[in-house]
Amino acid sequence: VLIQVLLYLIPWFSSFSMQSLMPIFALDILKVDARGYGWLLTALGLGSVISLVGLASIGNYIHKGMILIISGVLLGLFTAGFGASQSFLLSLILQVFYGIMSNTFSTVNTAVVQELIPDSVRGRIMSFREITMALGTGGSLLAGFMAEFTGVRLAIMLLGLFSLVVTLSLYWALPHLKKI
Repeated sequence: VLIQVLLYLIPWFSSFSMQSLMPIFALDILKVDARGYGWLLTALGLGSVISLVGLASIGNYIHKGMILIISGVLLGLFTAGFGASQSFLLSLILQVFYGIMSNTFSTVNTAVVQELIPDSVRGRIMSFREITMALGTGGSLLAGFMAEFTGVRLAIMLLGLFSLVVTLSLYWALPHLKKI
């Protein structure tokens, strides 16, 4: 359960990190103004809404562990792809898919945690999980530090690769995830 709660940090960590670098990315890499930046954020929100509607429409889905792993892997790939992109249109599309995977990962992880913990400790465990959201803002500090030395594009790509490596490591380290 602790690992599942810590897993919740991945999308928050990469999301806050990427969003803190996005104004620079939009201006310097994509060469768009505030309106373009707004469209990038809108695309991210659209992806989240698509994920919410999709997950809500299928109800109590099976294979949550595999959905968690797949969405985590794709989250890392879409983050790295966004960092590599120099096209505004491609970046918009990647933001939609990033939003879908980020929200799917978070929502499915929450469902897994809810299923694994007994009612007597649910409030405490879920409160601890919420703390990870606040810790996710620390990713912005790390992203800014990395961007200072590597540049914004490479920093975002590295965040994506970090998410990918962590997710794949958990896939191999926690074989029970495949059965959840």
